[in-house]
Amino acid sequence: MTAPPASPADRPAPDGPRPDRPAPGQGQGQGRDQGQGRGQRDGRLLDRADTGPSGSSRRLGGRWRRASRRPWLTVAGVATALGALAPPTHRLADDLLLAHMGQHLALAVVCPLLLALGAPALPPARTRTVALATVAHVGSLALWHVPSLYDAALRHTGLHLLEHTTLLAGGLLFWPVVLTARSGLAALFTAGLGSGALAALLTLSPRPLYGAHLDTAARHGLSALGDQQLAGAVMWVPGGILYAAVAIALLLRWLGRTPGPLRLPPGAVSGTLVVLALVAVATGCGAAAAQRNPVVPYGDPQQGADRLQAYGCGSCHQIPGVARANGLVGPPLDHFGRRAYIAGALPNTPDNLVRWITNPQGVEPGTAMPDLGVSQADAQDMVAYLESLN
Repeated sequence: MTAPPASPADRPAPDGPRPDRPAPGQGQGQGRDQGQGRGQRDGRLLDRADTGPSGSSRRLGGRWRRASRRPWLTVAGVATALGALAPPTHRLADDLLLAHMGQHLALAVVCPLLLALGAPALPPARTRTVALATVAHVGSLALWHVPSLYDAALRHTGLHLLEHTTLLAGGLLFWPVVLTARSGLAALFTAGLGSGALAALLTLSPRPLYGAHLDTAARHGLSALGDQQLAGAVMWVPGGILYAAVAIALLLRWLGRTPGPLRLPPGAVSGTLVVLALVAVATGCGAAAAQRNPVVPYGDPQQGADRLQAYGCGSCHQIPGVARANGLVGPPLDHFGRRAYIAGALPNTPDNLVRWITNPQGVEPGTAMPDLGVSQADAQDMVAYLESLN
């Protein structure tokens, strides 16, 4: 007997895919597509949610961590430190506050900033870390420009090494955290304010503050006060430009205008390096000019005290350490070595003081200072004593 034909519902399914099941791989592909679609939508939502300042800071940390290393900046930073510590620079900085300030600017600002820009960045620093780094950076700059400590560092090699080490360490602590932290702008403002205050003090001071350069600046054709004013200008202008350039770059990053690795405004670092190079060239030219017109050498300070008494200088001036020198006609000569000018107009250098003592009427016709007929040798001894009154 022949079996009745099977109904469509009872027939076995063909070997092809069943209509109620997806084809092999079809479900997995759709799943991946759906997952990618959800990820893209979530990413767009996160991007829209991160448009505010806090979101920009989060993006900053992520992009900074993913930023590729820029080795040429690291090389430039190392070269800046080596140039600042090279023997010719060191010798020049021992004579001139201007060169010493350029050295400090290179070690505390330019070198650490270049190294921070060229190295793989750290995660965004916490506010407490930024505060400590700012105190270290600004504190080291302020500490080593206290006149007594500055002069002592020039006299003692170990203290001088400690000075440069702390300046460099303060910069290395400060710049990496400032470039990644949310409070980086506030830290930059604080550091710029401290640096600017120190620069203003040096530039606007009416007298030299550092005894170590009272005599050595004249070797390069500068007075001690002029050297100090130029040093303050170097800290004020190139240093201020660097702080402002980094602040502008961080502000643009904070506003989400500059994706990718942080980039300073064009010419900020290179311009500062050019200024420092010009300072070195200018001071070197000053040294050459001073060699053509050498400074009058010092005499014997003890002989100078005796000569001041013998020529009767104490009848017009009060002079510490000179017997019966209690005159009230002219100004007192205490702390003479710290004074910026002779007779209110002539820069206080040893050779200018010799000219003033030997021929006051030739320097300032009509002055009340009498011509006592002081010999060149006696004048040199007198200058040696007067310049020792600090």
